[in-house]
Amino acid sequence: MKKLLFFCCALPLFGNGQTFTKIDASVTGYTQGVNPPSQTIKTQDGHIWFNSLVASRYRLYEYDGATYTYHDQFYDSTVSANRDISASYFAQAADGTIYTQGEQFYKNGVWRKSPFQQDLLAQSQDGNTLYFNKNNDSLFSFTNGQMTGYNIALNQIPGIAGPFSAASYNDVVADNQGNLYFATQDTGVVKINVASGSVSYMPIYFQGVFLADARALLVASNGHLYAGSGGDYLAYHDGTRWHVMVNMQPWDFGMGRVDDIAEDSHGRVWIGSRTSSLSGFLGRFDESDTTQLFDVIWDTTSNHQYISNRNIEAILIENDSTFYFGVYQENYLLKVGVSNTISAKEQPVKPELAAYPNPVSDKLCF
Repeated sequence: MKKLLFFCCALPLFGNGQTFTKIDASVTGYTQGVNPPSQTIKTQDGHIWFNSLVASRYRLYEYDGATYTYHDQFYDSTVSANRDISASYFAQAADGTIYTQGEQFYKNGVWRKSPFQQDLLAQSQDGNTLYFNKNNDSLFSFTNGQMTGYNIALNQIPGIAGPFSAASYNDVVADNQGNLYFATQDTGVVKINVASGSVSYMPIYFQGVFLADARALLVASNGHLYAGSGGDYLAYHDGTRWHVMVNMQPWDFGMGRVDDIAEDSHGRVWIGSRTSSLSGFLGRFDESDTTQLFDVIWDTTSNHQYISNRNIEAILIENDSTFYFGVYQENYLLKVGVSNTISAKEQPVKPELAAYPNPVSDKLCF
């Protein structure tokens, strides 16, 4: 674990002199193969944690507002050797402990190997329950210091099962009712109730056409499940049916691949998009907006280059005016003030925002 001076680039961004800050993971000495953060969280002490895929491993960084700590390795007393910290996914439990997908945890300033010997899978909407996956043949929930095991084999569930006894999915989230939702390439969304082991399939259709490649998920505060794809759509499920938004056309690039979805304190949903032309965008959608249009967010600089027209891969909303983004092209975490942004309304749906029932079986949706 290394504590490093925070390398920042503060340049005029908005008309009133606000600035943006670039948090550059390459100052650790790795200048080749550094990838953008795929996840960022704010911990209970107010610090910003984010990861970055560097040299084939997801490395972990902690930013306190002035300096950041590079969490690289820890000493594993069980084998008397240093171990790499790996964090393709990580979360903070209610007691402040940080767990990683790589079977480590961080508590009271010390890293240790997880006694559970399981990969962190998801965190419940309220943050009180963590879900772990062991060898793809069993699931565990961890609530208030209590671990409970379930005989659920992800590698045996159609739609999630992958080759070579593996599980294959793009994202997984959990609600407060003990349900896990998996975004899959070919099946849409798969729902598993952990306590009962029941499996439900939630394919997404638009005008009778199946929309494949569910990629990013979010359980919103109103209980609605949002799904973004690798193929130009965003949808939300209201508990009864899917509502589908497709063919958003900022700059005629289309929506592209949705890599992250976040919600602000007003119930508005933000998405980060990535396109093949390297010109993704930041967008916002509000279910209460009766126009059912989609906002594309621009900054107020003359060339609109810093927020939209970027491939946004991770979103953290700290408050109404401060956002953090993982940015694909520049491979850094970008902190921006968005109080002086403008939005351009885009017509997101052809012909309208509506839910189209599953033409195969409505029973596949809960």
